[in-house]
Formats: sequence, structure tokens, C-alpha cells
Amino acid sequence: MDKILTIIKPSGVPFCEEILANLDEFGKRIATKKIEKVPLDTIVKHYERDQHLPWYGAMIADLANKDFCLAIYEGEMPDFLRLKNNIRDEYANKIEPHPDYIRNVLHVNETEEDFKREFDVWKQYLED
Repeated sequence: MDKILTIIKPSGVPFCEEILANLDEFGKRIATKKIEKVPLDTIVKHYERDQHLPWYGAMIADLANKDFCLAIYEGEMPDFLRLKNNIRDEYANKIEPHPDYIRNVLHVNETEEDFKREFDVWKQYLED
């Protein structure tokens, strides 16, 4: 059983409950938190490995000070990764047009190492 951190990005927050209900079918939710106005430093820490990408600056600016929804699950990583792609495709048409990095409404860690790194970034919000 894997631990999975799911992050619903700002463009997906209006659909947070729907998305979580889909995820609930694939694992046991052990924590959930909606976070209002995530500060720039948290976004920068989360995306630090993407600094080399040409759209990094625009992405950080677009995501800073926006609402996010976090959930931690216990489940099978491959199931969640497949579901992430299905959710991305399903909700891409429900949100206003955005660059591709914003259209992806759901982030799911891909490895146990990613979970640990990303959980360290976001745990402050889950501990309130």
C-alpha cells in the first residue's frame, strides 16, 4: 500500500469534492485540507525541480496566492496515476482555457521519494 499526496490545483478547486469522490474509489483517504491563498514560497518549494523549464516563472506566478485542495491517500500508486490522467482529460474541458501546466487540475506524487519530498513542503497545512 502506497501513500499518495494528491493536490488539486486552483483550476480544479471548484470541482474538489467531485474529484475527491473519484479518488475515494481507489484508496483510503486519511487527510483532506482546502488551503486558501497558498503563498509563493510554498509553490516555489514544491516546483523547485522544474526551475529549468521555460514556463517555470509563469507557472509560479499563476499558482501563487491561489486556493488548493490537498488529500493524502493509502492506495496503489499505478491506480492513482491512471486516474490522474483520466481526471486531467475530463476536467480540461470544464475549466477556462489555461496553459497546459494549469489545465492539469490534479497532481499526484509518482514515487515514494516524491511523496516524502512533497509531504515535507505541504505538511504545515495538514497539521492545523
